[in-house]
Amino acid sequence: MRDTDSFIGRGTENLKALVVENDTRLGDIVAKALEFSGFAEVRLVRRCGNAIALLDGLDPVSFDLVVCDLVLPDGDGFMVLSHLAQMGFSGRIILMSGNEGRLLDTAETQAKLSGLEVSGTLRKPFSLHKLMAMAQPSDQPLFIPPARTGNFQFDLNDFDRALTEGELRARFHPIVDAHTQQITGIEALARWIHPEYGLIPPALFMPQVEISPLSDAFLLEMLRQVLIAQRALAEAGFVVSAAVNVGSGQLTSLALTNRFVELAREFDVAPDTVVLEITETQGFGEPRAAIETLNRLRLQGFRLSVDDYGTGFSSLERLRTLPFTELKVDRQFVAGAAASGELTAILRHCVELARQFQLNTVAEGIETVEDWHLVRSLGFKDVQGFYFSQPLELDALVAWPQRRLASTGPRPSPLELTAIEQFQPSQM
Repeated sequence: MRDTDSFIGRGTENLKALVVENDTRLGDIVAKALEFSGFAEVRLVRRCGNAIALLDGLDPVSFDLVVCDLVLPDGDGFMVLSHLAQMGFSGRIILMSGNEGRLLDTAETQAKLSGLEVSGTLRKPFSLHKLMAMAQPSDQPLFIPPARTGNFQFDLNDFDRALTEGELRARFHPIVDAHTQQITGIEALARWIHPEYGLIPPALFMPQVEISPLSDAFLLEMLRQVLIAQRALAEAGFVVSAAVNVGSGQLTSLALTNRFVELAREFDVAPDTVVLEITETQGFGEPRAAIETLNRLRLQGFRLSVDDYGTGFSSLERLRTLPFTELKVDRQFVAGAAASGELTAILRHCVELARQFQLNTVAEGIETVEDWHLVRSLGFKDVQGFYFSQPLELDALVAWPQRRLASTGPRPSPLELTAIEQFQPSQM
């Protein structure tokens, strides 16, 4: 999974939201629902021009969440998205519309291509519980204030120092069985705890690091930390796989392959419990060398996952020619799939494809019960997403599986118990 969120832990009590919705009744209900969930301040505007004027007078970080309809009386949601991108908005966005689902999909694509973070899309009528599931933050904040990261720059000497001094720390995102909801694996996600700027989101350092000479050292550090977490879970009675992201450009190093084997031996773990998630943001620079490296890793027993399948350079040709053992479908095809016939068709195709190639299947980006039920019914073996857990620090991770055993699933939101949950917004 490409980890690009930029959060640090806190609840909703200090967060602010902006709702842009022209339907008076629906706007009021959405605003009250956000307040009900604990947002400290919710602003409601009903016109495109008013939203842009309000945003113009504020800092890019004045709102943590923007909930925006695509249909507005004096413009449209696309104009709001463009303005958010231009102002450098770094919070999250939820899009909603009563129009065809494909238009919501293209709006989400526009936002992501503009560098915006989209928590999800809602097609009217929608359940307010689904809205609240999307609105809930993880254990990380929705932005890093510009006072801390607005001028953040680093060179490789800074990053080398960070590696040496232990500032690069992993959080661990549980992967669970789609049917039992019990933990089957963990994935390491990087965080840089900078002594001056605080928590630096991966989006601000990974693009430079993954094409630098330090990329291998960084990868090995993440692998070391996830193996520590895997061992801690085993000591607590939970045997799980450990996953780490490997850039496709790193697959030409024989020395790196040898270090994978050495680390597995050092931690006394079987290579077949280690999953190398191959991320293809650049494609294979040297295809022959990459194929040789993957073959050697598979021969040693490591499991190989096509990460973020359906994006980047991942393709059917990769599945045909390389020794992958797992297909991990990107969240953009999973989040909101229960309300999209097109996304459901894509997911069904992925499951059938994986069955033909005898690959394990993982659906990432599960944020609602509806999406979980869908991918489970389609035949996905494992799932991952905020519906089950946020990325966790080590101590919280070790305690998490035992709490899961004591419950039958995620607790319902208090909002589900109120009459407001029964409201079905109009098709506007």
